[in-house]
Amino acid sequence: LPVEIETERYKLKTLTIDDVSSKYLSWFLEPTVQKFIVAAKQQQTMSSLRNFVEAKWRADDCLFLGIFSKDGDHIGNLKFEPVSFAEKCAVMGILIGDAEYRGKGVSSEVILAGSRYLKTQALIEDIELGVQSENLAAIKSYKKVGFKVIPSGKLIKPVDKHSLIMSFKI
Repeated sequence: LPVEIETERYKLKTLTIDDVSSKYLSWFLEPTVQKFIVAAKQQQTMSSLRNFVEAKWRADDCLFLGIFSKDGDHIGNLKFEPVSFAEKCAVMGILIGDAEYRGKGVSSEVILAGSRYLKTQALIEDIELGVQSENLAAIKSYKKVGFKVIPSGKLIKPVDKHSLIMSFKI
């Protein structure tokens, strides 16, 4: 079922292949995105991006939301995958693709809204994420929301010495 979540400044909605655009594709060409986002490390095409979005849309353990301005501009994505009902936990990833919106509190606002939705609709209690230790802006943003660095998560295990695992109790 399609999901729509309103925040004070943004709208989160289930991402569909209709949301795949040249603007969305262009995010993966930015050096900052390529440095920190796994999907940007390999070349993306409109076709590969559509296939990715469709696969996430069909997955039972994924909530993949586009972040949209109130004017309807697609500015980023918020993904919870996997969502483990048994562990009451989900793994989160976020991309503020539109550089104009970075550093403006978008991630805090949408992470809290998406997390509350998972808590009320799926009884999820913990959100985990992996982040590269040199991604200081992201780490600062996650800590502002309430994430804490942990040695090992319920769903995520340490990847390498350059990655941190963070957890947030909803």
